[in-house]
Amino acid sequence: MAPTWKALYAAERVKSAVRDHADQVVSLSSSSPTSKAKVVSLGNSGVGKTSIIYHQRYGNDLNSAHNATIGASFVTCEADVGGESIQLQIWDTAGQERFRCMVPMYMRNAAAALIVYDITSRKSFNDVEKWIKGLLITIDIKQDSVSYF
Repeated sequence: MAPTWKALYAAERVKSAVRDHADQVVSLSSSSPTSKAKVVSLGNSGVGKTSIIYHQRYGNDLNSAHNATIGASFVTCEADVGGESIQLQIWDTAGQERFRCMVPMYMRNAAAALIVYDITSRKSFNDVEKWIKGLLITIDIKQDSVSYF
């Protein structure tokens, strides 16, 4: 099955964001030979979080019959950022309302959050603000001190 344009576009945006902010990612790294960074995906159910992660890790998409994520899962992959190899631990979280109380647990020790929305769903786009506000409350920082890319 060929990757959808949405998944390809999103995967390219993630790669671009990591490249553009390499200095920030590297500064979050550990002293081990391969730096590690935890990235958590957030967003409404059905927006494509799992598809983006699956495409990024395996180079192809899930089939359209994929079931909703329950709780969370993660994959690891290597990313070359500014000549340094970084091991990304990408967490795929459930978007259903009943799992939102688990977000603080998943965000613990995360270097970044990827908030995903479906460009064909106005509701998922409008809910991005809720996800950002919830994230800021979870990590206890002021909105004006956050960089968006």
